[in-house]
Amino acid sequence: MKERARLAAVFLTLCAACVEFSPHAVDLDHGERDLHRKARERVEAGRSREVLRFALVGDTQLAFDQAQDAVASLNGRQDLEFVIQLGDFTHFGVLSEFRNMNEIFASLHVPYFVVVGIHELLGNGGSIYRRMFGPLNDRFTVARTRFVMFDSNSRATGFDGTVPDLAWLAAQLAPDGNFDRVVLLSHVAPETSDFDRGLEADYAALLRAQRSVVSFHGHEHAYRQGEHAGTPLYVADSVDHRSYLVATIRPSGELEVERVSF
Repeated sequence: MKERARLAAVFLTLCAACVEFSPHAVDLDHGERDLHRKARERVEAGRSREVLRFALVGDTQLAFDQAQDAVASLNGRQDLEFVIQLGDFTHFGVLSEFRNMNEIFASLHVPYFVVVGIHELLGNGGSIYRRMFGPLNDRFTVARTRFVMFDSNSRATGFDGTVPDLAWLAAQLAPDGNFDRVVLLSHVAPETSDFDRGLEADYAALLRAQRSVVSFHGHEHAYRQGEHAGTPLYVADSVDHRSYLVATIRPSGELEVERVSF
C-alpha cells in the first residue's frame, strides 16, 4: 500500500509538471504561506536549552517515502530545536510537489526551514518558494548563532555574477552585537561546478574575514566532510540514501556534527 501511494504521488507530480506552467499558479492557503517567519517565531518562543542542536536533511525531490521515514526518525528524538532541509525540496518546482513535501515536513514536532535549491527555481518554482517560505536569501539568529540561508545556485542565472549575492552575504556577516558565530547554509557548495567560479575567491575572503563556525550544503547526493577557506564544510546525503546530519553547538562555540542513519 505504501508503494502504491508513493507511485500515485509521483504520477500526480509528473502530471502537475505538465500542466502547471502559468507564472500566476501560486494559489497557496494561508497556512502554507510565510513558513520561515512562522518557524523563526516558534524557535524564539521555544528556547530553553543551553546547547543548540538541530538537524540537516539533504535533497528530497521525489523521495516521498524516504522523506516520511526521515521525519519519523527526527520525531523520535527529543533533543532538536529545528530542522533545516538543504534544498532540492522539490524536483520539478511545481505547486503540487511543494505542497506534498510540505505536508510531510509539517508533521515534524519542531520548526523547519528550507534552503532554496536549483530545482526550486525551475518554471515558476521561485515564486512558489517565496510565497511558501520567504526570500531566497534569509537569516535568523538563535543562541548567539546567526544562521544565514542563501541562494548559491549560480547555474540557474547562467553564472552571471549575481549568485551568490556577496554584498547581501557580507551585510549578514557584519558584526552587530547579536551573534558570536555564523552557520552558513546553501544548496550548492563552493568549488563545485554549479557554484560561480568567478565568485569563489571573494566568497572565500568573506569566510576568512568573519566568525563562521561551519557551512552545510546539499546538491551532491553523497555525504562528504571537508573545509573551505578555513571553515568546516559538510554536504548532507540525499534523503533516499537514508541519512541526515545532527549538529550541536555548545555555548563555547564548540561544534559537533553526527551523521545519522534511519
